[in-house]
Amino acid sequence: MPTTISARRPFRFKRHVQPQDGRAIPILYIAHKGAPREEIVDAQTGKPSYRIGKDLTYFRLEYNENDEAMRDFIQRYGPEPNHIRCVLPFPDPSRNLMLVNECYRGGVMVHRCSPDPDNPIVLSALDPQTWRRVVVNSKSVETGEPVYCTGEPIYATKNNVYHCGPITRLNIIPRGTPRFGKAVVLSTSQIDGEMLTLQLETLLADIERDPRLRSNGLWGVPLVLHRGPRKVTWYNPEGKRVTTEPSLLWLEPDPQWGAAWAEHMIETSVLMLSGGALPEPVSDDPDLLGHAVGAAVAEAEQEAAEPEPGAAAHPLMLDTPRQDNGGAAAEQKDPAIGWPSSGQAFIDWCKHYGVTGKQVNSELHGGVEPFRERGEGDYAAAARVLWAALSLHD
Repeated sequence: MPTTISARRPFRFKRHVQPQDGRAIPILYIAHKGAPREEIVDAQTGKPSYRIGKDLTYFRLEYNENDEAMRDFIQRYGPEPNHIRCVLPFPDPSRNLMLVNECYRGGVMVHRCSPDPDNPIVLSALDPQTWRRVVVNSKSVETGEPVYCTGEPIYATKNNVYHCGPITRLNIIPRGTPRFGKAVVLSTSQIDGEMLTLQLETLLADIERDPRLRSNGLWGVPLVLHRGPRKVTWYNPEGKRVTTEPSLLWLEPDPQWGAAWAEHMIETSVLMLSGGALPEPVSDDPDLLGHAVGAAVAEAEQEAAEPEPGAAAHPLMLDTPRQDNGGAAAEQKDPAIGWPSSGQAFIDWCKHYGVTGKQVNSELHGGVEPFRERGEGDYAAAARVLWAALSLHD
């Protein structure tokens, strides 16, 4: 019996729900830049038509209003939120940010292609008249060959011609949500896509300078997604220069995380210039950098609490005095400049007494991080170990 193909809208199979990376994260809400589409009813025929909503200066959040917990959470944003505190769910920019060109008909996507002008390959496509799949996985269903977007209209109606346009999707995990899930930020601005790409790549390049943080990438870094007016200059088809001020998106690190990262960069550069290895992070809050250092601290404290039989005392055992070459306990006299109380003070203290980065990593067995976890006397405790071990004096 021959198969009959009807002009029916395509059925959304379950396998299309799963993302390509294999991780299905629930969507808590969708952040739009524009107002909902407007319905316009023809006065003569009475038929409705729709017009794209105007651009807003704040995020319009679309969520399940029947969810009481999410409704209370969304209300904390205020009526016109212009920034969202968030983290990124994936370590690399390409999985957090999706840039494509798409075209829709009746709410169904009929065309998706790459925005790369050098390789405008069609990723998937439907026939807008019969809803049959014509391109699957970047290959033609009929020939099996790759299909490229030529910029021609995707379909036309009596009054309009429709092309594919840029779509930017940014996946974020909002902070303070009542349950685990992600939010999707939508934008049809090509400038948004280019700027977010550059900002994520720049942030990732800074993080990858430290080999201990490289494996985590962008995952867990606290960010703030902003929206506001930015001046943009471009040239219209007539060649005239035009300056507009649209409401665009931009990302920046959380201020606390940025301050902690700047302190970490300063200490790293100082110790490397003095010949030392890369130190552990020295931010005031271990959670700000978003990377696990607790395992190393726990291991060092366990070694200090349970030393092997016959083994020398571990530097973390502050109650056990280090022995000098003569066998006597080193004399613990306070230095003239006192003990350091912060990361920068610790760096200045080491420079004052000529302590190099190699000596810090050798004597402290892993840097100052285990001492920083102990509390307010963290840097002072590390300095006391160096003072006794290296026989420092004024």
